[in-house]
Amino acid sequence: MIFNISSSKTLIALAVASSVFLAGCQATASSSTATQNNVTTSPVAAVVNTPADMGSTKITLEQAMAHPDWLGRQPERAFWGSDSATIIYARKEQGNELRNLFSQSITSQSAEQVALNKLHTVGANKAVYSKNKALQAYVFEGNIFVKSVTTGAIQQVTHTSSTESKPQFLNDGSLAYRQGNTFFKVDLSSGLTTEIANLKLADKPQGITEPSSYIAKEQHKLIDYIALTHKNNKDKQARKAQLKQQNSSIANTEFYLGKGNSVKDVQLSPNGDALLVVVQEQRDWRDDSDIMPNYITDDARIEPKKARRRVADEKSQTSELVYINLNDKSQNTLSFDTLPGFDEDVLAAVKKENYARDGKTYKSKKAPRGIN
Repeated sequence: MIFNISSSKTLIALAVASSVFLAGCQATASSSTATQNNVTTSPVAAVVNTPADMGSTKITLEQAMAHPDWLGRQPERAFWGSDSATIIYARKEQGNELRNLFSQSITSQSAEQVALNKLHTVGANKAVYSKNKALQAYVFEGNIFVKSVTTGAIQQVTHTSSTESKPQFLNDGSLAYRQGNTFFKVDLSSGLTTEIANLKLADKPQGITEPSSYIAKEQHKLIDYIALTHKNNKDKQARKAQLKQQNSSIANTEFYLGKGNSVKDVQLSPNGDALLVVVQEQRDWRDDSDIMPNYITDDARIEPKKARRRVADEKSQTSELVYINLNDKSQNTLSFDTLPGFDEDVLAAVKKENYARDGKTYKSKKAPRGIN
């Protein structure tokens, strides 16, 4: 009995659904006919350009999050060899993060891996060339090398545990380079290395000065030994200064840029006779409270990592441009006063709007801007 009732309900439902479907088809047909009568049919393109075939295989989440080696190990950090006929590039090893260096001629279809004991021979991305393009200079692992473009002969200029950088051929054919804040010049023929500038981030020493206080002056008058010691020290200081000035075999290259400052950039002139130094006040890049917790560590503990200062907490800072004459040992700070707009309040409109929002009035004043 229950089966018959269910069957009757099913038949009724099917009948109603069929009626609705037929009515819908009839309405669609009528609408389509009306549309065809009112709309002009556009021609169908013979060839339809579809997006590039991405393949039939779907990328799973596991593969998408896997090591990127499956995407390929493409060449990285490519640069030209000194002969302009060889390309040097790095390539990642399979299964780890190490890189190997490869050398390939532009006429060859294959590359050769550069052995570890030959890595210093292939040059570098930021290599520099002499005026006649006969020599190439570059840095490898903090040492300076010079390579003959024609013969391929290599001369190691430095072999130290320090870090040398910024090789530069000078107009006289010598090679200059930087070690920290000290600059050197090498005669490539004789191998003689000359210190040309030593930038000191300190105030210039005052030397031995005369007593200034009353007690000190009286002491010099009453105690002959103290007065004699002071005189002897002054004599030694004067003789040392004379020796540096009159004897060219002694380096006299110290230039003092002020205590609490830092060197942001230095440019040596092509003649090697002048320096332009960008000096800024030494500031910490963060405050003690600027930290970021690192939750994923080797020992599973939370590590407070030092983080940079927030942008909102950053304060403007200006630079000084110091010109140093290496011949007469003079140094001068160049003024920005002649630059157009050096004292303009470029944010006056913004400040005025912010003050107005708080019911205040902003008055713009001309003052030197922080220039970097």
